[in-house]
Amino acid sequence: MFLQFVTVLLFLFNQDQKASSYSLKNCEVHGLLTNRTKVLCYDRQLTHVPAYLPSKLFFLDVSQNNITSLRKSDFTEMSNLHILNVSQNKIGHIEEGAFVHTSRMEILNLTTNQLHHLTSFMFDGLFNLTVLLLGNNQISRIEPSAFAHLEKLKVIDLSSNQLYTMNAVHAVFEVESLEELHIKDNGLQNLSTTEIISVLVRLRELDASHNPISLIDIATPALQSLLSLDVSYSTPRGSTVWLKQDPCFLKGLKIIYLGGMAMIPSNISALLQMLNCSVLEIIHLNHLNLTESDGLIEKVCLSHPNVKTLNLQGNRFTSIEAETFENCTQLRSLNMSSNRLNMLPPTLFQSLHFLQVLSLFHIISPADFINLPSIKSLCIIGNHISHVHSDLFGSLYSLQELNLGENHLRKLKEPFSAGLAMLKTLLLNHNNLASIKKGIFKNLTSLRVLNLVDNQIVTIEPGAWEGLNNLRSLVLGSNRITRDTLQDGTFQGVSSLEELQLFSNYISYESTKSLNFPVNFLEGLHSIVQIHAGNLQIRALPNLLLLDAQQNTFTCSCDNQMFLNWSLQNPKTQVLHFYQYTCASPPAFKGKKLLVFKKISCISDCMFILYVANMTAVLLLMLVCFFYQWRMHMIYSYYLLLAYFIDKRQKRKGQCMEYDYDAFLSYNKHDEQWVINDLLPVLENQYCWKLCLHHRDFQPGRPILENIVDNIYASRKTICIISHHYLNSEWCSKEIQVASFRIFDDCKDVLVLIFLEDIPSEYLSPYHRMRELVKKKTYLKWPKDEQEIPLFWLKLNMAMKTGERKEDENPILA
Repeated sequence: MFLQFVTVLLFLFNQDQKASSYSLKNCEVHGLLTNRTKVLCYDRQLTHVPAYLPSKLFFLDVSQNNITSLRKSDFTEMSNLHILNVSQNKIGHIEEGAFVHTSRMEILNLTTNQLHHLTSFMFDGLFNLTVLLLGNNQISRIEPSAFAHLEKLKVIDLSSNQLYTMNAVHAVFEVESLEELHIKDNGLQNLSTTEIISVLVRLRELDASHNPISLIDIATPALQSLLSLDVSYSTPRGSTVWLKQDPCFLKGLKIIYLGGMAMIPSNISALLQMLNCSVLEIIHLNHLNLTESDGLIEKVCLSHPNVKTLNLQGNRFTSIEAETFENCTQLRSLNMSSNRLNMLPPTLFQSLHFLQVLSLFHIISPADFINLPSIKSLCIIGNHISHVHSDLFGSLYSLQELNLGENHLRKLKEPFSAGLAMLKTLLLNHNNLASIKKGIFKNLTSLRVLNLVDNQIVTIEPGAWEGLNNLRSLVLGSNRITRDTLQDGTFQGVSSLEELQLFSNYISYESTKSLNFPVNFLEGLHSIVQIHAGNLQIRALPNLLLLDAQQNTFTCSCDNQMFLNWSLQNPKTQVLHFYQYTCASPPAFKGKKLLVFKKISCISDCMFILYVANMTAVLLLMLVCFFYQWRMHMIYSYYLLLAYFIDKRQKRKGQCMEYDYDAFLSYNKHDEQWVINDLLPVLENQYCWKLCLHHRDFQPGRPILENIVDNIYASRKTICIISHHYLNSEWCSKEIQVASFRIFDDCKDVLVLIFLEDIPSEYLSPYHRMRELVKKKTYLKWPKDEQEIPLFWLKLNMAMKTGERKEDENPILA
């Protein structure tokens, strides 16, 4: 619960704040003149925390970058920092004392990084930390005192790590102030309170979902204060077994998540009856393959009549009796979506006088809503509705949110019912609406959010938004809106609108003035705060604070010079991501930053520059194509030349140097099992040959290529173990290239080929020079018949005994 609140808090901090703001290179700064300054530096390819940030920084977001470590010097000037988001980076190390100067920090988000080990001093200085998010790392070890100094810590998220046992999170259970713990997706097989030494009197929420839990043993009162327990999607190989020594060990439990568990309906029913000491209010029974014959809903309503939320999504109900919910009179929220119901009894909801949220997919009839006077949220997406009658929702006087998305709505012929006067959110996205008629929303006087994204809207009649005086957000993206759609007064009637989204439409104007859009394009939107569009004249938007013009094609020409100057100089409106905007045309500026464009470019002779740019692009494309076509030959030539120089260097070291090894083994890691288990015992133990292996004999710290070359030249023979994996390996190809070069340059028979698989000759790529070698040299094949294996080892031993000259080759190997 609290973690969801934190997520919402982080989201709100990333939204607009009504304060002065401006753009900073690689970062956006909000609220600079307040003590709650917010800086957003996410997704900027940063490798470290920026050092040029405001001293009164309250919120810092450097997520989605390439930061590998957090240093003590990163936060020395951030004593006012309260919220830090460094998620989705590559952090594997946090320097000791990195947070000593951020004692006011309350929320630290380290999700999706590469941490392996939580040390005792990693979080020193975070005395006021309340939320610590460590999900989706590689944490396998937590030192006992890792959280010892975090006396105010309330939320810990360790989801998607590698902890495996309850004992691995022992340090977490020592945090006395802990209220919420997330340990889902950690490979836990047992959830036993016997491994929790102390009673967690403040722990309210435990999320252990998505673990292969086969045993849940509530043997002690360690979790007696728990309000919410999530063990959903626990999918061991068998079924999950519950043990509960005392029915009141979970007496405080009010919310339980059992969705997707490996339990049969009868065991689920027994479990819920076993929790008779708990007053369950929210029960999730989704994705359990329940059917009407199980009778589970009736049993739940009898054993827990105070349940307020019941989730039955994703089961196999094909029908349902009218009396099913008669004992669930306190129900507020019911989700029956994604079942196989074709119709509902008219009196099914008759006893649900307090029902406020209802989700029904693929079922709809006006009669279904007659007995729902208290409902506040209705989700009926995916019901193949082609039109909506004005009286369809006429009896839903308390309705505040209506989701009609993903239907087949083609027209809205009649205005929505006057009974929807309390409606605040209307979702009509992903339908087939082609036009918005005048007065269609006139009765929705309380509406604040209208989503019409991904329709086929071409026409918006004047007065279409009549009655929407309280509308704050209007989403018209991904439609077929054109210049002709937006006539004078199109947006009249929505003077309170703060957010307008027009992305992915077909709006364009001839460039006759300083900017492409006419001055009165959005006239009447005096309260607008956010626009998701692009290239707009701003005179009719006096209160605009944020302009997001991403995913637009900017023309670097004199027509946009005014927009460039306005974006840099306007003291009130911040153009989001302005430093990342690039030019789409003309070709000379394509791909360059819009900021680089200068007005002098408008008066210079661009024809010659354009000619040079085009010729350069064509030549570059030709070179790229040439190199791509012949890349394998060029790579091979490079390494052949490199081997030549290394060979000369080896010769200069001395002609009479003794060999260190009898043979160098060249193989792919996928074949290592055969090498270790079959080849080495025979050649080293039985025949006493001294072999060179990568992982055993390479000198640490040296470049790989140098190790390969030096050890091949230090070996009398090179044994290549050929398989499909070998042919696809870059390093294996280099090894056989060096060995084959000794054949060409020194005329020495140093190569022994062993084929582990039958490989047709057409698959022997010229890059490996395999085809030529196979044609000229004898080779060995690993036999499929076990009786032929001793002969194979005998032939291999003979190959090892042959001299380096070609005439020394043993004819028995042929």
